[in-house]
Amino acid sequence: PKLLIVATGDEFFLCQDSHYWWDDMPGVMRLLMCPNADHALFPCWLRLAETMMSFFFDVLENEPIPEVTWEWEENDIGGHIDMTTDPLPEYDEEEEAFQIRGLRAVTLNNHTRRDFRLLAGWPEPSLHPVWWETEETVEYLGDNVFRYETEKVEDVWVGYFIEAEWMAGLLNDRRAFYTSQVHIIPDTFPAEPCEGLDCYGYLV
Repeated sequence: PKLLIVATGDEFFLCQDSHYWWDDMPGVMRLLMCPNADHALFPCWLRLAETMMSFFFDVLENEPIPEVTWEWEENDIGGHIDMTTDPLPEYDEEEEAFQIRGLRAVTLNNHTRRDFRLLAGWPEPSLHPVWWETEETVEYLGDNVFRYETEKVEDVWVGYFIEAEWMAGLLNDRRAFYTSQVHIIPDTFPAEPCEGLDCYGYLV
């Protein structure tokens, strides 16, 4: 089993890079997207530690790891992610709601960069304030399927994903967070594909 951990604001790896190879990976795969974190994964360390510990002990004790799969679709006005889980995420009796949420961010309004980094610039990085905001608009469709919908914004790219929370272990004493991949609308790029030396560039 493999647990992939990704910072949404990583300076070196794009938050949607897993799209290129995820389906080719064999075996059990789980994903934790860390919102508003940089390459060092700060300030996601507590959530990261809890999920890693839960994942490790589930494997060690041969306990079932929560199953999480997703599909996504883009349309003229926006897009949605449908996440299927087994078992269902933790349910809060007081809030009368599942512990599942949508997160969303938009790129800076410069029309040219599909850029979700939290820090930008080299060799002296500066703040690049692309913030992921939590939205409580995840709809339960039944049959263990949850849907998160969001709308496009003119002249920028919108990233969005779903995060859910489980309590695990024989004593139900370990918390774990698993997410969908980040999906971006519109699913376009500001430049044409390149190969070889044509891709030479600089960190900005």
